[in-house]
Amino acid sequence: MNQKKKWILSITVLIFLDLVAISITSTTDKELLSVSDIYASKTLGDDVIVKGEVTAVLPEYVSKKGFKYQQFILSDENERIKVFCSEKYGKKNIAVGDTVIFEGKFQKYYGEFEIYGFCSEIKVL
Repeated sequence: MNQKKKWILSITVLIFLDLVAISITSTTDKELLSVSDIYASKTLGDDVIVKGEVTAVLPEYVSKKGFKYQQFILSDENERIKVFCSEKYGKKNIAVGDTVIFEGKFQKYYGEFEIYGFCSEIKVL
């Protein structure tokens, strides 16, 4: 087999393996949850993927060290939760009424439940 054919075969195999890896990672045990589902079935510290409607966009928060965070309220028909996300890898434009999917960590911060993660993980539908 000549060098060009070996090169093409190697690239084809690498692309195939990459597609298999993507397929495997996209079928993890994480499920899309509503805000109510999170409160009913998750414990603090769990990684979650939540879908809901943005019912309030809160002012941007800047930490004492200068790090910027977006924050908004995500709701379903029964419950609401604060989303607090770092703009480190990018900021997303969201508005009241948007339906979004967000992946982050379910936690309690100063007595308030929230989902914390990176704003780059916000998917506006």
